[in-house]
Amino acid sequence: MKIASLSGGKDSVAMVLIDNYDLAVFYDTGKEFDAIYRVIEQLQKHIPIITLRPGKSFDYKMFEHARTRGKRIGEKGYGWCGGVCRWGTTEKLAALDRYAKQNKATMAIGIAIDETERIAKERSNFKTMPLVDRKLTEKQCLEICRQHNISWLEKTDSKFDVPAEIDLYDILQRVSCWCCRNKNLKELKNMYKYFTYSYWAKLKDIEARLGVKMKPSGWLWELEAKWETEILAEQRQIKMGVI
Repeated sequence: MKIASLSGGKDSVAMVLIDNYDLAVFYDTGKEFDAIYRVIEQLQKHIPIITLRPGKSFDYKMFEHARTRGKRIGEKGYGWCGGVCRWGTTEKLAALDRYAKQNKATMAIGIAIDETERIAKERSNFKTMPLVDRKLTEKQCLEICRQHNISWLEKTDSKFDVPAEIDLYDILQRVSCWCCRNKNLKELKNMYKYFTYSYWAKLKDIEARLGVKMKPSGWLWELEAKWETEILAEQRQIKMGVI
C-alpha cells in the first residue's frame, strides 16, 4: 500500500495532487490554522484521508503533562513547541511512522528538493520523497497548488485596515501550527497585523500562562507595541502613495 503523509501545507498537497496514492494520512495537532482544515476537506475529493490525533490534547502536553525524564523531571508541561524542544513534531512523526509500519505501507513525505537538511534527516527504508525525485522546489510546489485552485485563505480579525481574507502563504514562510515557536519575527508581525484578536491573542495567552517568552527578542506585548507603530506608519504611507 502506498500512503502519503499529508500536513495540509503546500509541499505535501502538491505531492498528493501529482501522484497516485491509496490514501493520505493527516495528523491533526489541534493547533492548525482554519485554512488547513478547509484544504484537507477539499483534497478529500481527490483521495481518501485518514486523520490521526494525539492521545492527549496539545494544551495538556503544553501545560499539564508531568515530565518523567531530564533535568526538569517532575515539572509540568513541555512548554513552547519549537526550537530545540519540538515535542509536538516528535509525537506527530512517531504516530505517522507507526501507522505506516502497522499497515506495512510505503509512506511518501512532502519534502521539496531545496529542503536539503530535511532530506538527510527523513531518509528511511519505508519512506519515499517524490518531490525530491521530481526535483521540485518549494516555489514550484506552491505553483502546482495554485494551478489546482488550492489556496490557504484565512479570514482576518484585525485592528488594522486589512483585507477581509488573506492567503497564509502571502504572509507566512511556512504554514505550520499557528503556535509554533519556530515562526520568525516577520511572520509573527504579520500574525499580529492580520489576526490581532484571534491567533495573536491566543499566542499572548499561551505566553502569559507559560511565563516564558515565545521569542528571546522580547515579550509579545513588547513586540506588539513596536509593530503597531510600524504598521500604522506603513499604512499611512500607502494611503499617501509613498509606497
